[in-house]
Amino acid sequence: MNHLNPKRNDRLINLWETLHTSLWFVPTLMVMAAIFLSIAALHIDETLVEDPNTFFPWVFTGSPEAARQILSTIASSIITVAALAFSMTMVAITLASSQFGPRILRNFIKDTGNQVVLGMFLSTYIYALIVLRAVRGMEENAFVPQISISIAIVLLLASIGVLIFFIHHVVTNIQANYIIADISRELVDVIRRLYTEPEDSIETAEPSLPNGGLKFEVDLLNTGYTPLLAEKHGYLQAIDYETLLKAAVEFDTCFYIAFRPG
Repeated sequence: MNHLNPKRNDRLINLWETLHTSLWFVPTLMVMAAIFLSIAALHIDETLVEDPNTFFPWVFTGSPEAARQILSTIASSIITVAALAFSMTMVAITLASSQFGPRILRNFIKDTGNQVVLGMFLSTYIYALIVLRAVRGMEENAFVPQISISIAIVLLLASIGVLIFFIHHVVTNIQANYIIADISRELVDVIRRLYTEPEDSIETAEPSLPNGGLKFEVDLLNTGYTPLLAEKHGYLQAIDYETLLKAAVEFDTCFYIAFRPG
């Protein structure tokens, strides 16, 4: 029999669930990190490194005008890409929710990968603006934060990478099998968090096959077969018959495949 877990803290669980299912919590943390990174990078450019090119050959070495152009291009392009990517994604998810229900919208918002992608875009945008403000073009007091601009270029490359990940991630997660698997995984997590089983029942629990496979497992045991259960949930995608045949010949046994691929 399952028992309610008395050790859980409902308020903390509800608070974490609220933060986890919001689209602003992780991006806010990443934006704050970008602000601190820009301040630290500018401090290094101003005080700790006189000629960064001698220590870091890969740093930016252009003029103040080139620095402004690069930073303004990064800021304008990254915010445009972010707005375009998320607006088009919301259209696709809205169309998909008409078939699979409104739950897909909640899954999109609470997905940590999507939150990190949005945070990466906003962080790069804020970082580029802060560094752009520090560039001075006056000849007598010119200042080009070479290390800070180089970090901005690295953040831009990382943003391009997360954009590719975002497109692949969204296209994959709006498929029916992934939606069903996510619902099942969330249900199991809630059951494990809210309820605990006595240790003796956990130790003596017998595994069973899915889709009413318990009777099939008992039938196999009665005929001398040993069932081999999958380590995780999912679809059977392919069967390596050649390897199974070699194993059967080597160990002088036979295999009975209860399920077909798909």
